[in-house]
Amino acid sequence: MFKSDQCWRFNGSVYDVKLDECVNEGEVSATVRRQATPLRPVLAHEAVHYIDIPDYSALNRKFDAFAARVGEDWLEANDIKKPRYLTELPKLIEQKKLTAIFPDYIQASRKFKQSALKVYIERLRLSHLCGFEMLQFADCLKYENNNGIVDFFDDDKFISADWLRQFNDDTVLLADMPTENYWSEQVIPIHLYASHFGTEDNPRGTLEVRLLEGSQSSLLYRGEHYVLVPGLQKLAELNLRLPAIESASCYSIEASFCGDGLNLRNSWNFWRYPKVQLEMQPVLELRHSGLADFIQSMPVQLKSVVGDVLVTDVLDQRLLDQLEQGRKVVLFYHRDDPWNQFYWPGALERCKPCIWDRGSNLGTILQSSWVQQALGSGKYGDLNLYALLENGYKINLDEFPCLPDEMVCGVDKPVRDRMKGLIHGVKNFIETDTLRRFSHLFALQVGKGTLIVCTFNKNSWREPAAASFFAALLNQAHGLKAQATLTRAELQAYLENETSKGHRKEDVMNHFWELDNKPVEDTLFWETCGINLADLK
Repeated sequence: MFKSDQCWRFNGSVYDVKLDECVNEGEVSATVRRQATPLRPVLAHEAVHYIDIPDYSALNRKFDAFAARVGEDWLEANDIKKPRYLTELPKLIEQKKLTAIFPDYIQASRKFKQSALKVYIERLRLSHLCGFEMLQFADCLKYENNNGIVDFFDDDKFISADWLRQFNDDTVLLADMPTENYWSEQVIPIHLYASHFGTEDNPRGTLEVRLLEGSQSSLLYRGEHYVLVPGLQKLAELNLRLPAIESASCYSIEASFCGDGLNLRNSWNFWRYPKVQLEMQPVLELRHSGLADFIQSMPVQLKSVVGDVLVTDVLDQRLLDQLEQGRKVVLFYHRDDPWNQFYWPGALERCKPCIWDRGSNLGTILQSSWVQQALGSGKYGDLNLYALLENGYKINLDEFPCLPDEMVCGVDKPVRDRMKGLIHGVKNFIETDTLRRFSHLFALQVGKGTLIVCTFNKNSWREPAAASFFAALLNQAHGLKAQATLTRAELQAYLENETSKGHRKEDVMNHFWELDNKPVEDTLFWETCGINLADLK
């Protein structure tokens, strides 16, 4: 991240020289990739432009109190009006019956934005880029995309200055780890850095590194006589070995540097997972051979017992027949699996935040305690969910005949696609495009049977957090009882109707976000979408 020269290679060389060559000299051959290096300092443009979901009730109260204090004449003289989203979005939330879950939407979006913001700035400071600029430090009054770190009154939101300055100050501590998730027996490599651009000349101090697990804190390392030099500097490499664990656990590495007027502190989370096992072997009817092999390879506690759970990744008539016969079925569903007979509306998932009006992921809500335990997480998803989410799917429950028992929810954005207004003249909030009720894991009774639907990425089974989740899901499935109910006829009628209408396409800006194949919208993207930007005003 940020260590690529791709942005400078797009248009080739200004001298028209080859950037990639294959050289052959007799029996010796070599491929050459010429690095593109900018001549001048480069800043990241529109950095951390990530949105969150605000508390509309609190913002309305705040705006109304302000309006009452300054008076109508002052508001009119300064051309200030209450923005439409403060009145229209609360109506939409009530209309879509999201009132009860909306506090979780707010908190999940805040958690995801904070995680993304920290990752972005820290990875930026570990690169050769020289800084960044934000398009909006404050939320915009007129538009609903809240991408600031203060609100439109310039008041603090949920991002405190002290927290932000841990990694966005003149001098900060950084950590470079290969991943967030590890198996219990793995050694955890941690490289610690200082990014020093302060006015102090070669400050001296003491570096301490602590390991935090829950309320427990232990000192891993204390080193004196560290001297900071200007720029990026590696301070230490740690290879951490920890005792074996029996359940998923979250840890933090906390580093501090004290001396010569500096008091730096920063911390980073990582997760550890034990080897997975099944209580009993389910019946497998999976087309995805990798997931099937993984499930069959897991140790089984009750080897002589074959469970009553059917595991499949095919949404077809046979699945409905199995449910009608009283079967318990775990369905791993993805829209793009070619073997599906029926289509379940939803959207592709990416584990990256929404920027302005691009995207449909503002966080994850882990409703079930067993899911939280399997992942070593709290109620709101963190970076340990990356492999499960990335390139997975999420089902849109807006028009589903009932509200199933949701165990893992996705959070959609409360923002209009700008192209709806620019191209089609649609300025209103559209119910089918805004705050869709996404779900990654849910269950319901279908006739005599039970259907458990999971849309996480099936290819993620090699990753520790994903493996832990999949094993826990199969172990929980045997005893899971769903409260929501549908008849087989109702479910089939819904699926047949949605299938007949064809796949729902994401709006223009969401479509670029889900493609995730280029750092910027190139000419080909707009041509494919049939949009001439020169015609837009």
